[in-house]
Amino acid sequence: MKLVFLDVDGVLNCRHTKERAPSGVIGVEPQKVLLLRQIVQETHACIVLTSSWQNVSDRDFHYLCDCFARHGISLSSLSGAYGNWHNRGQVIRAAVETLKPSAWVVLDDDQFPDFKEYRLGSHLVQTSFYKNGLEPKHVKRAIKMLEDKA
Repeated sequence: MKLVFLDVDGVLNCRHTKERAPSGVIGVEPQKVLLLRQIVQETHACIVLTSSWQNVSDRDFHYLCDCFARHGISLSSLSGAYGNWHNRGQVIRAAVETLKPSAWVVLDDDQFPDFKEYRLGSHLVQTSFYKNGLEPKHVKRAIKMLEDKA
């Protein structure tokens, strides 16, 4: 099993994003979801949500899931099973130790304080909310990381 630990804000959107979720907060860009789909299709990885989007309104969460479904991808049922986004490094490390994936990558625009403690840096593909979020260069790097460990 291969896993993509996914943050949403700063990965599937950026400061330039015009789309809005039902509550009015910044939404996700379809072209960024297509980039995520490329990672999933080429590596057969499962998406585990490790984002503040775990705690949004039901309408916004369904919006996110619908955006994924429109592009042929889905969230793993593992999302939220290990905790929430407040202790992101700990959540990711617990999932990795329990599930023992053959390869995994973290797509996030932040490097949380506990990422260093849980030694996640070598698995991080860091995007930028202030630039363009997920870009083809990040996709290429994530795919390489997921395939190198196969």
